Amino acid sequence: RAEAGAGGAPAPAAPDPALADAAVRVAIDYAGAGELAAKAGKAIQALRAGTPGAWRMLRAQGVFVGRGAPGAVAFLYTGQGSQYVNMLRELRAREPVVAATLAEADRVMTPLLGRPLTGYIFGDGTDQVTAQRLEQQLMQTEITQPAVLATDLALTRLLDTYGVRPDLVMGHSLGEYGALVAAGALSFEAALEAVSARGHEMASL
Repeated sequence: RAEAGAGGAPAPAAPDPALADAAVRVAIDYAGAGELAAKAGKAIQALRAGTPGAWRMLRAQGVFVGRGAPGAVAFLYTGQGSQYVNMLRELRAREPVVAATLAEADRVMTPLLGRPLTGYIFGDGTDQVTAQRLEQQLMQTEITQPAVLATDLALTRLLDTYGVRPDLVMGHSLGEYGALVAAGALSFEAALEAVSARGHEMASL
């Protein structure tokens, strides 16, 4: 908390496996040092007070506590509508597994779309005309569906490298395909081809 209050925040890193076995674990979702310091202060107060109701309020703010043995992990895969231009842009540049997954999606989707899938997702953020064109394209069902699926799987594989694996998975609508791939019931390539066909048929209705 003191380091964050002074303007310092931890660099992104994989979770320490030893922390998973700690008797009490606190996880804080934050965007910068100031937010981390404020939320850490609230977490310390809640720990000292020992009031369960405080943690219910903090959960809504992105502050979580775990006690005892960790529970099962469930992944819920989103449906269409969660897409946006340049999603995963920073992770693609920083995380090889994300870049490799999106490159795999490009290989499968280029023959189906006539150009790489990432050409519809990523663009120059300073060019307003390009950004508006990408937003319009990314809203087209036949592009949206493989784009969301590729994003889902890129994040799944990234979490796997950090040792975060689901005990069970489920998906909403389009997200069912992400869940099937994560469960090993469908290959990524087959799922991309299926959602591409699904998107084309839905767009034609």
